[in-house]
Amino acid sequence: MQIIPAVLTSDKQELNETIQNLSFTKVIQIDFMDGLFTDTKSAQLSEVELVKGKFFEAHLMVESPEQKFELIKKKGFKRVICHVETIQDLSKTIKEAENLGLELCLAFNPTTPPIITKGVNRYLFLTVIPGRQGQKLIEKAIPQILNFKKRNPNLVVGVDGGITADNIKLFKTLDYVCVGSFITKSKDLKKSYDKLKLESGS
Repeated sequence: MQIIPAVLTSDKQELNETIQNLSFTKVIQIDFMDGLFTDTKSAQLSEVELVKGKFFEAHLMVESPEQKFELIKKKGFKRVICHVETIQDLSKTIKEAENLGLELCLAFNPTTPPIITKGVNRYLFLTVIPGRQGQKLIEKAIPQILNFKKRNPNLVVGVDGGITADNIKLFKTLDYVCVGSFITKSKDLKKSYDKLKLESGS
């Protein structure tokens, strides 16, 4: 299991300082919210300062996510995560990401039935309502996620929302977990990250 730290903040300085403080990990997820798909806003895409030598993915909790693809590419992101709830034309969105050389991951809110589509191999299930970090994991969403992975072993499947050292074992059959506040809001980010790895057995 891969553990991917997720950074969510409305403060530009905190955003870029946290990125610097995650130097111990190879993959970093940056969360962006527009206040439309979510009820809160995050720091803007234009404000992020990526560092070299890391693989960055942008989690777009926004309306019309494809409109941000060119800037995402220009900023240096390699992967973009889009919610199916916000996509008007899925085949067009897939093509636009492909044309820019961006890997596309499809995300689902806890109450959204998952879909599988040709051209997409990576999927992310949220176990909280997007909008804020530090929420409690919605446990009733877990069976659907685990069953999806069991039925589709060749797909790359992950979970995001409310993950801690106490519950990460629930997702041991998945390929990755995205973890926000348990890592980024802790006093020692590396120590929290290592605790997750230990508890997950990865």
